[in-house]
Amino acid sequence: MVEVELTTFLDVSFDILIQSKGDFAVFNESVDVIFGHYEGVFFELFKNPISSNVFDSLVYANCCLMGTWNPMSALLMASTTVIPVGFGFITPLTAVGRIFFVVYAIIGVPLTLIVTSDIGKFVCGFIFSLLDESPMRSMFALMTMLLSYPILMGLAISTFSSMKIVDSLYYSIMCIFTIGYGDILPPISVPILILMIAVGVTLVTVSVELVGSTIIHNVHYMGRQMSRAREIAGRVIKIAQKINVNRGLTIGISQLNAFTRLGMAMDFSHGLNRLSRTDNAYEPEIALDFVDFASTSEIFVGENDP
Repeated sequence: MVEVELTTFLDVSFDILIQSKGDFAVFNESVDVIFGHYEGVFFELFKNPISSNVFDSLVYANCCLMGTWNPMSALLMASTTVIPVGFGFITPLTAVGRIFFVVYAIIGVPLTLIVTSDIGKFVCGFIFSLLDESPMRSMFALMTMLLSYPILMGLAISTFSSMKIVDSLYYSIMCIFTIGYGDILPPISVPILILMIAVGVTLVTVSVELVGSTIIHNVHYMGRQMSRAREIAGRVIKIAQKINVNRGLTIGISQLNAFTRLGMAMDFSHGLNRLSRTDNAYEPEIALDFVDFASTSEIFVGENDP
């Protein structure tokens, strides 16, 4: 296709040169239109990864064709499919390849999640036993590791590659949290990058699982306590109703009023004792001015009633 477009461009340009009869202004204007069309065809070819690789090989590899599918790209493709990061710069192009990777992802992603969860439980149990089986210490240790690991990974990538520190931190966070925009190519060796991503994804899985289970446990415990308190309050109300069923509602209310006034009197006398004042003769120990003896007498009268 490139040769056909090039031949067409040269033929049309030669015809325009003959028709212009030495008028280079007309020739340049006509050739600009044809050259724009030829340039647009080349840009369309660059959208195809295979064609783009051919042009890169012609320009950057001294006309030696560079293969797009090699062991490192295959390893990166297979690993980032099941982790899943999915950078997007290595994708299947044929229908058979896409169907194969769909089946591969359906089988591989659940298996990877199961393995990651098992490894996370082992790591969590080790940290839990190392920190004297303290849930709060374990959670604090995991959160510290989760926050520090992207920084360490970014520093390592920046040290062993030409990437800036900000870009390396951005790249490490995108990889660990399985976002993977695919805007930055792997700056380091593919096996080391996959190992870093696997450790980071496992750490994220463990931290989320531990924090989530702790929050769910606390919420469930709080709900059980609230339901238990509601049950106890219901039993107290039933007992109070059974006690007051023979004496009448008035006696029960008078009892509560008497206890309330007695408590107010005791609080009032306790406050007065703190003040400096002159003691009177035969002063009672508790001020009983606020007690309604008429209402409390109904209790004893009610007990003797048939």
